[in-house]
Amino acid sequence: MSRITRRMLALVALAIGLIGFSGIATAHEMATPEGSPMAGGMAGHGMGGTGAAYMVITNDGEADTLVAAAADVAHVVEIHEIVDNNGVMEMKPLEQGLEIPASGSVTLAPGGYHVMLIGLTGDLTEGMTFDLTLTFEKAGDVIIPVTVQRAAPEGDAIVSIEAGDLTITGVWSRPAPALLMDGTPEASPEASPTM
Repeated sequence: MSRITRRMLALVALAIGLIGFSGIATAHEMATPEGSPMAGGMAGHGMGGTGAAYMVITNDGEADTLVAAAADVAHVVEIHEIVDNNGVMEMKPLEQGLEIPASGSVTLAPGGYHVMLIGLTGDLTEGMTFDLTLTFEKAGDVIIPVTVQRAAPEGDAIVSIEAGDLTITGVWSRPAPALLMDGTPEASPEASPTM
């Protein structure tokens, strides 16, 4: 078995441990070409690891769609959902984006919709903030600050960002370690994007 194949297998095994959901997991972002640790030229970076961003998006106008996202803290950023496939929880990217209904809202939260951060460029440590660019079909690009913390913000800690008819609130991300490409954590695993 080649050295690269062994590293990939180690990453998949580690991803299953980090992305576990009630004891059942998938390593979608490690097993597909678009989310592979080698995607986007990551092979030369030597870093991996995953995280996720959560929020509530409220729409006071016509329906819009969240079609893409980007952040400097990850090599690949995708919009994902977790679905029950015959009793097995699976994570999959939303190829057509996430619709934000007219006069409605969508919650991105652990165990459901989320913005997946794949191939972290460094640890997501508690208290740090990073910029996340959300791209909507109608509202365009919206840059929001994401605070890394252990639970969703409450009370006065909830920040509200206005973008046309959209309001984005309760933005946060759990602490998560960056990993070396051999699967060795640079820091102790603290987070599971799906739990």
